[in-house]
Amino acid sequence: MNNPTSLAQSLFADQVDPEELGQVALEFFGMAAYESSKEVIYHRTGQPPALHFLYSGDRLNGVKSGPGLSDGDISAIQDKIKTDLLNLSKKIIGKAILFSGYPINGHFRIDNFFQICPVPDHAPKPKDFWEGDFPF
Repeated sequence: MNNPTSLAQSLFADQVDPEELGQVALEFFGMAAYESSKEVIYHRTGQPPALHFLYSGDRLNGVKSGPGLSDGDISAIQDKIKTDLLNLSKKIIGKAILFSGYPINGHFRIDNFFQICPVPDHAPKPKDFWEGDFPF
């Protein structure tokens, strides 16, 4: 299946955000590279390209398969897209550890949408106040 339009449709490109679709492909294959401003390739480590995402500006125009695409990859990616991007009935929670130049001691919350809180007491922290890079 190397028709860029039909492969893009089979990956629900018309139903999901192109950046989120690219993130799913990156998580699935593990590696990505910009070939040009119009093409991003996704592949496994040490393998040839599996998918080529073709862009015009920030618009995803099509997806081509490459020699690194294995049997079952498309159906596995489709399942991940259905679960992670199209099934909006479930809650998705993400977390990230960020760093600040000053210690974060309190909490900040916006409804059930966003929250900032300090790391647990047992988490590693800079020994000297002037070192910076305080996690939160």
